[in-house]
Amino acid sequence: MALFTPRGLKVRLPLDYSFALMQRLYPSVDAFKVLHTTEGFELLPSSMAFLAAIVCFLSECSPITIAAVVASVSVFAHFMRVSGLPVHALFVRLSNAFSILHGYGLYLITLGAVGFIFTGWQGLTAYIVGRMVAGLVNGVVKHFNGQRIKRDVGTYLTTSEINFLNAYAFHARRTDQSLDLGVSDEELEESNWRPVFVDLALKWPRVVARFTRD
Repeated sequence: MALFTPRGLKVRLPLDYSFALMQRLYPSVDAFKVLHTTEGFELLPSSMAFLAAIVCFLSECSPITIAAVVASVSVFAHFMRVSGLPVHALFVRLSNAFSILHGYGLYLITLGAVGFIFTGWQGLTAYIVGRMVAGLVNGVVKHFNGQRIKRDVGTYLTTSEINFLNAYAFHARRTDQSLDLGVSDEELEESNWRPVFVDLALKWPRVVARFTRD
């Protein structure tokens, strides 16, 4: 069964495994918050690139500087995700806030307006170039990281699954829970994690309704 985040991001991890991890955090951190944080990690490169671009636009940086900063920030944020290194809570919160702008396309309007007013079409073009360069680099990193994960754990994980694990680790650090991503047979028993699932189903039935078997 695949899980879905509140905004529809698909996480292809076994239900019992996912909720066994989230049970460790419950009730300090519920399942909804973990899934919402997963979205924050998913959008981390985009949100950081957006913030970097806005700063560059307001500072009236040159097109070359804008492209270089946007590309560098996006690549670094992606590396933070795939490496599993701790990410400061401020960046995760900003990325979660960005998900609202992203969901309604408001960030494009904001980006376009600020960029054009302060740097003209040259600045906006530089932003696009920076994102394209970052996309190519991140694609290469994603490929080799995927091969590494498959070699180490025997299965391929998409970025969505990695971001879910990042979200768990993020909250585990903040609540002094185990960072071990392995779960015991006892933890996988439905009686262990079902209260977390029921809590999510009662509070956010539309989220649970999206869960599918595949």
